[in-house]
Amino acid sequence: MAKTKENTTENLRQLDINELKEKLLTARKNLFELKLKRSEQKNPFKIRWVRHDVARILTIIKEKITSGKEQKSK
Repeated sequence: MAKTKENTTENLRQLDINELKEKLLTARKNLFELKLKRSEQKNPFKIRWVRHDVARILTIIKEKITSGKEQKSK
């Protein structure tokens, strides 16, 4: 799930919250597995990329939740 075009901000913003939560779960599992196999990795930056993907997904989920609350209150 690291450094792919499907995880760009533009593509993630098009997904609904449930799909984002599924991607988040997948990214966190991937991150856990990468941390377990840290000594065997050929590319040490892969952990960083996955961490950034997790942060990106969490940010977009938060934006969608807060924008939904703002629209309801108006």
